[in-house]
Amino acid sequence: MVKKRVFVVTLFVFVLIFSMLNFFSVYYLNTPLSPVALTGQVVDNGIVKLYVEGGSKNITIHSPLNDSYDFAIGDPYLFNLDVIADFFVDEWNYSLYDLKHGSATETETDFTPNTTITATRWSNRLTISAHETDGAWIEKEVVFYVNVPNSEPVLGAIDSEIFACEGDASFSSLFNASDVDEETLTGDIYTKDPFYVKYLGMSGSTVSLFEIFSRVLNKENLGVDDGFVSKSYNETISAIDESGSVGGINSISVNITVIEVNDAVTLGENLSALTVYFNGTGTSFEHQMVASDSEDGVSADGNLTFNLSFAGGENKFTINSTTGLMNYTPSIDHNGSVFYLTVCVQDNALASSHSNFEFCSNNGYANESTSVCDDFSLTVTDNNRAPSIDSYTPVTDNFTVDGTTATDFTVVVSDPDGTVPDIDWYVDGVLKEENEAKTTDGYSYAFGCGVRGTHNVSVIVSDGIASVVQTWDVAVSVVACADDGGSSGGGGGGGGGGAALGGLCSESWACGDWDVCQNVERSFLAKSLSPEDYYSTKEICAQNQFDDRFCGLQLADCLDVNLCNNTQFKVPRPVETRICYFTENPSCDDGITNCHDGGCELLVDCGGPCTICPTCSDGKQNQGEDDVDCGGPCPYRCEAEQPFGVISFALIGLLIVLIVAILFIGFKLFNIWRYGAFVKRRKKEKKR
Repeated sequence: MVKKRVFVVTLFVFVLIFSMLNFFSVYYLNTPLSPVALTGQVVDNGIVKLYVEGGSKNITIHSPLNDSYDFAIGDPYLFNLDVIADFFVDEWNYSLYDLKHGSATETETDFTPNTTITATRWSNRLTISAHETDGAWIEKEVVFYVNVPNSEPVLGAIDSEIFACEGDASFSSLFNASDVDEETLTGDIYTKDPFYVKYLGMSGSTVSLFEIFSRVLNKENLGVDDGFVSKSYNETISAIDESGSVGGINSISVNITVIEVNDAVTLGENLSALTVYFNGTGTSFEHQMVASDSEDGVSADGNLTFNLSFAGGENKFTINSTTGLMNYTPSIDHNGSVFYLTVCVQDNALASSHSNFEFCSNNGYANESTSVCDDFSLTVTDNNRAPSIDSYTPVTDNFTVDGTTATDFTVVVSDPDGTVPDIDWYVDGVLKEENEAKTTDGYSYAFGCGVRGTHNVSVIVSDGIASVVQTWDVAVSVVACADDGGSSGGGGGGGGGGAALGGLCSESWACGDWDVCQNVERSFLAKSLSPEDYYSTKEICAQNQFDDRFCGLQLADCLDVNLCNNTQFKVPRPVETRICYFTENPSCDDGITNCHDGGCELLVDCGGPCTICPTCSDGKQNQGEDDVDCGGPCPYRCEAEQPFGVISFALIGLLIVLIVAILFIGFKLFNIWRYGAFVKRRKKEKKR
């Protein structure tokens, strides 16, 4: 019995001491002495034996946990690294891995428990490693999520005044928008036509790139602004993120001014080689030049100026400078002559130019008068003889070629009357290339993949009256087209130089705003919707849980601003129809993002035809902002204000300390003075 009491007392004392040591080890070292199990027994002579049995080695992570943590926009993502181990640790380190971007932000970084670390947004994988004194490493891992509310996109620098030139077929103005939420943004411009916005791609993970472009700008896009022939378009440029909610858009207003330029005058025809007879019929030459100009009209209006010159200075006849009429009857001394002439037409300069016309002149446009000329030859003869083809290649008139192999055709020609003839090339009877006043020429052509059978290539040499033809019959062997489709044949002249085979015009698609949402049932009953479109639209509506009352369809007009007219699209054609949520009389206060009044809302009841959506740059406190354009959904934090009360208490406290110090010093000085006076008084009393 005594031995048992001794055992119990001894065990109690041991546990108490061990618990105290373990407490201090955990509190100061974040490491328990050891997970143990205590056992013991009483042996002879009152001796007590205790046994400490070790367990498994574990790391416990108290913070952060496998959980999601909410942070405000702009806050640092700080976490207290609260960890402990149930074994002795002589070294700690941690690794932090950004799961969204697949990159390590920290790798085996040394730390001590309760250190503050900085995580990354979204998913983080934290690995804690502890090194025990016997040399082994123990690891523990957690995955936690940093959740931050959606931030508004930020538009990059965009000029408030943008200029474009009439006639520009390649107008382009670039801008970008960044989004810390790393969403792909959508660009928009309101109103559309003639200007549009297209997405170009990403730069890094946060910046979306866009281009403002236009269809060919012409006189229809001009008006009269400030007395100048120009027109300013007040446009709203927007970047919208994927949230579709307040705080998901940023907009800016810009003016795009289309400046008038002097369009070049054009000739309606090329004269090439002409012949007039000295005797018989056709003994006079009369020709009316046809020209047009967007500012000055056509030849008959009398606003254009014509001029005719002879290469040798003969000046055998003239042209009416106002109407462009040429009239010539050859004399006997002109028989057998060949005249080489140049006819030119000139328009008038602009009456006035826009103050910023220098922008257009730097891009190759003019405000002064322009002219265009055409060279031709005129042969006078009493017996016109046809030109001849002196040599040609291929020398055989019949041959076989693969469809994708280009063949070079050449001719050398002459005219017994001295005329320099015209040379025109045809493929299967279709004119492919015209050449004026040439004695030699070449043309290269390939029929393309997927083409087979017998085809022909012809060259026609003409002096304006008589002509000669050379034709090659070509047996084309078919070549299979690639999976992305075939291409039509292509070719080019100029001594055998040719265009790229199967080249296609580069399309640039633009779409206007979506039309008002129309009810699918009503459209089908009105026979404005085909059965195929009706049933496919109904299926999509069902997938979106729209019943028949709200199942709608929208249309958009899309055009290729480059006017390629390709039968095979080089780039995907935009979607021109989509389902929509149908409502009667859509408006800017119906609580739905929809289209009406010639435009489409960007968010619920704002943007497009409605008022501009609230943004973090509109100079107003709205959309849940903490102050004007900061806090809330804005990516900018409001400046922290020092509370007046704190400042006041600090000043009051300092003032109290100063007053106490002054009183204390004054009290001491007063005591010193009193003591001095007391000493003087005692001395006087002693003298008495």
